[in-house]
Amino acid sequence: MAPLWNAQALHFWNAIHTHRLHDDFASDSRYVIDWKAASFSLKLQDPVESNYEFTILVVQSSGTAYMGWLKAQLDKLDLPPALGCDFVRGLGGLIGLGIGKAEDSWDRSASLTDIATCYDAFKARIERFAQEVYSSRERHDEET
Repeated sequence: MAPLWNAQALHFWNAIHTHRLHDDFASDSRYVIDWKAASFSLKLQDPVESNYEFTILVVQSSGTAYMGWLKAQLDKLDLPPALGCDFVRGLGGLIGLGIGKAEDSWDRSASLTDIATCYDAFKARIERFAQEVYSSRERHDEET
């Protein structure tokens, strides 16, 4: 019986942290929550092109999260891909993850438990990235 209880407790723990991530960003108009069958994506709305979004984090119902695609998404709008790579490296460093081969993803998925241990710093780093993107877009828009 203990393994079943542990599985239920882990599921409840993951649900709490999934809701916290969702609730903290859903009320901020800079972010978009994109729901799928077994996950949701936290995306940053581009301040210039309203139909463009940067994928920050994918949170899976299994209690894990991963990153990817930022380098190409930033490059598509002529923003420095290093902005995304630095962001991925910074978030990964908070939770003890390395960088994947493409430099815009972690070397493995993160558990929501790992994210929860440093959640305030994790959230602050996401917010700092949003500000960096918005500032870069403003500078880029002024130059063109």
